[in-house]
Amino acid sequence: ETQEEFGLGYAGSVKDLIDALKKWGIKNKADPLSIGLLKDKEKGLTCPFMSRVALPIFDRKGNVVGFGGRSVDDRQQAKYINSSDSAVFSKRRCLFGLKQLSPIDDTIIVVEGYFDALSLHQAGFKNTLGLLGTELTTEQVKIIEKLARNIILIFDGDMGGKAAILKCLRTPLQHLSVKAALLPDRDPDEFIRRGKAAELRTLIENAKGIRETSVEIIRERAKSEKIEELIEETARIAAEIPDSIEASLFAEQAARSLNIPPWTLQEKTQAKREKKEKIAERKRELEKILVNILLENPGLRDPKKLNAIKDLFEEGEEKRILIQEILKHPKLAS
Repeated sequence: ETQEEFGLGYAGSVKDLIDALKKWGIKNKADPLSIGLLKDKEKGLTCPFMSRVALPIFDRKGNVVGFGGRSVDDRQQAKYINSSDSAVFSKRRCLFGLKQLSPIDDTIIVVEGYFDALSLHQAGFKNTLGLLGTELTTEQVKIIEKLARNIILIFDGDMGGKAAILKCLRTPLQHLSVKAALLPDRDPDEFIRRGKAAELRTLIENAKGIRETSVEIIRERAKSEKIEELIEETARIAAEIPDSIEASLFAEQAARSLNIPPWTLQEKTQAKREKKEKIAERKRELEKILVNILLENPGLRDPKKLNAIKDLFEEGEEKRILIQEILKHPKLAS
């Protein structure tokens, strides 16, 4: 049932893939090559998803825009892979499970991986989305904002998962209420497969705000890590929080959890914040210079290269100009 609902499959040989593409009317190999479905190498055409479970990734309109692949052989180098970034696919702009999503109580659960999302769906948590192995991005938040007002993050219970929760603090989340549920161990997929769906439901019901959860993570780390290094890391995290008031509140609460005066951490945070803003201003100046050079030299405006670098630009006038240039080429803009 899950296999059919999510369109799960298995990537066999390149010949099978080419035959299937032809049945769908795709006879020009340039199309699958352009989105990374096929690779043209010295030995001939290959497919990066060969010998992997294939997981289609849909956009909000129900169109397949990319694939995830999970290895079934321990000898394969990467356990998970995604489609290459292209005109139609970017990990930063996609979420796994959008087509199958059913928000519950205006709430969406966000997990890290494909099989986390699949297991939660099977256990009845139909309001689950997967991040494709990336941290929560501004682009993904914009998609979620249109679907629900509340997010509950359920990441892996190890240090990597907890670090990922801390990284979410730097993503602008003004229009969403964000909570996090900390797993005692394992990942959500294994948690469900071990028959702990009821326990997970309790964790979700008792989820705390992301700031409170993050402070809890820092308090726990203070028991085993060097306090000086943890203070520096906490100040860096606070400096990356977009909203200055939220950053100040986080720094104050984190300082108390570390048993240091709040002003100590707030001073460090402010110093790092000012340095970060100076770097951002230099970047904006460089963006203006680059766009002016492109405007003055039409021959440099290779649309494929513009499409590749647009995500390096901050939201603003310079990025708008780049996108206008890209939109002049329909194939890239689609």
